Amino acid sequence: PAHLTKVLLENNDNSATKHSTKKTHAPSQLKPLIIGCCLILALAGPAWQQLPQPVYQLDRGSVLIMDMSYSMYATDIKPNRLTRSRYKAVDLLEKINEGDMGLIAYAGDAFIISPLTQDIRNIELLLPSLSPDIMPELGSNALAALMLANETLKNSGRLYGDIYWFTDDIDNEDMADIYDWSAEFGHNLHILGVGTQTGAPIKLKTGELLKDNSGAIVMPKLPSARLAALAQRGGGNYSTITNDDSDINYLTKSLTNQLADGLNESLNESSTLTSQKKSDQKQQIQGDQYQEEGPW
Repeated sequence: PAHLTKVLLENNDNSATKHSTKKTHAPSQLKPLIIGCCLILALAGPAWQQLPQPVYQLDRGSVLIMDMSYSMYATDIKPNRLTRSRYKAVDLLEKINEGDMGLIAYAGDAFIISPLTQDIRNIELLLPSLSPDIMPELGSNALAALMLANETLKNSGRLYGDIYWFTDDIDNEDMADIYDWSAEFGHNLHILGVGTQTGAPIKLKTGELLKDNSGAIVMPKLPSARLAALAQRGGGNYSTITNDDSDINYLTKSLTNQLADGLNESLNESSTLTSQKKSDQKQQIQGDQYQEEGPW
């Protein structure tokens, strides 16, 4: 039949039609190849433009110590001391944003939550999970946390560093031990007092108020004078928690001054270089970081 002959038998007309069909489909077969090549090139991350690097970078280690005793559930500042101290910790990390930072939490004992790292965002992700309920031992052993902070700094090769201690209480019995710690190791001890001097009951997650052995409701008060004395002896700053950024700005005041001094020193040194040395320094500052053009 005629309608089968065109399909089964080859002739000049069918060959021409077949050839023309190949030509028609050839460009469509090249499209995946072209797209694949472009995708591979983009994923390879082509780069040819160098990025300038900071002239001065503060190479200093810092440790954030968070008090996780049950008194942090006190509600004299809303919603409670624990929540506000977490917010202030995030503000501190954003304010420093330079050098290495570690995180330590303590109650009856102290634990390293994060070793010294430049990944500030990682520490921010760990802060919301901190609470007195996850601590294996009840209490408020601040000296253990300070000793652990010193060990963390020493293990990273830093003899001196800044320690930011967020707490709401310190016993008189521990004052002398912390004085001795400051005299022995020489770290800058900055303290943020979380709470008020009038105090408030400690509201547990069950909704009950914490009571002592005699059945009286516990009303922890902030010993700001004692904490300020510890910060002064430790060569640091003390501030009671505020509703604005003035407390964090005051705690990091010495750090800001140090960064400014480092920038001035770097600029003074660069002004004495010859033009050739300046060119070499520029190449050294630019380093090997490049602007990736893969997204384009």
